[in-house]
Amino acid sequence: MIVRTKVTVNAQEDVRPDAPATAPFAVNIGPGLPLEPGRRYTGQASIDYRTDATWSTAFITRQK
Repeated sequence: MIVRTKVTVNAQEDVRPDAPATAPFAVNIGPGLPLEPGRRYTGQASIDYRTDATWSTAFITRQK
C-alpha cells in the first residue's frame, strides 16, 4: 500500500533554516486493512523519492 500526501512545515522566524522540523500526521484506513495475525509490518517514509533508515517504523500484529 502506498499513501501519498503533501506536508508543509512552516518554520518560525527564530529557527535556523537547517534545524530539523517535525510534522506529525495520521492515516486512517477504513473499514480496515486485512493484516495477518502474528506478522511483522514496516512503514517507510520518503521525501521527494529520497529515504533514510531512520524514517521507518515497525509493528507486529497480535496473534488470534
